[in-house]
Amino acid sequence: MRDWVFEATGGGTKGSVDRTGAVTLIVLAALTILSVTMARWLSSRAERAEPLSKVQAATILTAPLPPAVLVGWALRDVPLGPEGFFGLTAFLAVWGGLQIVLLWGSAQRIFCIDPVASALFLSTSLMFALALDRYGAAFLPSGPRVGVMALLCLGAVPFAIADRVLADRLGPAARLGSRAVPILGLLILMIAAPFPFGLHFTTVPVLILFWLAFGSMAYAFGRVRGHAGLGPALGIFLAWSIAASTPIFDAAL
Repeated sequence: MRDWVFEATGGGTKGSVDRTGAVTLIVLAALTILSVTMARWLSSRAERAEPLSKVQAATILTAPLPPAVLVGWALRDVPLGPEGFFGLTAFLAVWGGLQIVLLWGSAQRIFCIDPVASALFLSTSLMFALALDRYGAAFLPSGPRVGVMALLCLGAVPFAIADRVLADRLGPAARLGSRAVPILGLLILMIAAPFPFGLHFTTVPVLILFWLAFGSMAYAFGRVRGHAGLGPALGIFLAWSIAASTPIFDAAL
């Protein structure tokens, strides 16, 4: 792939490729395990909220699909920031906002913030991000990506808050469904509007990897200190992950 790019662009030099994949995976896995271990060191243990019924879970997981897709599609051409990011932000905001409304019976848990768990989670997440940027792929937002991250926070934070509350009130199988449905919504957006949402084809794998890494770390802290209090911190890193990894195209081009 590298040689093909060099040949197509007429630049660069050929030679051996550094094989750092295995080392990168080991470092990132070690940081994830470290985060889970730190969570177990915390003295308190969160009391789990009452589980949702099957009807409640099905309603909360599927109700955001039509409005979030429709709003994202309707706002796809809003010229605020690089191409398509306003629509993506709207999609996440509507999804998370509607789920928060449907979960309003847990309002006292939705908007609480645990400073201890949040600080430890942010610290380990930052180490993970820096290690990924150093040994894997570019993962530090810079230039226009900083503005994209700030914009995405408007949608990613409510999206992550709802995700954390659901993690506390759903079983393992239902939690998988809570991730599969928004991915389905993003795929529908990409099919319905290949431009601009097709440009964000990396959002889906980034979201899956985000849940596997950052979601696992947040879940470990949430079991000890409460899931809902980690929502804002998780939302910031979701915006970070998408902004750092998604191709950016200028709307003016």
